[in-house]
Amino acid sequence: MTPDIKEIRKQYMENPPQGMSKIEIMCMSDDDLLDLYDFWDDDEDENDDLDFL
Repeated sequence: MTPDIKEIRKQYMENPPQGMSKIEIMCMSDDDLLDLYDFWDDDEDENDDLDFL
């Protein structure tokens, strides 16, 4: 399933990742924004594996 780029952009503009500004998110290309989304989504999946600790 392809994520909705408008929703992703809105999500990150409302709560930008640490070290990024709303302006940077707004100016990002769709491809860069999807890369950012994939990076953070993969990171959250890795943290799910640590639930057993």
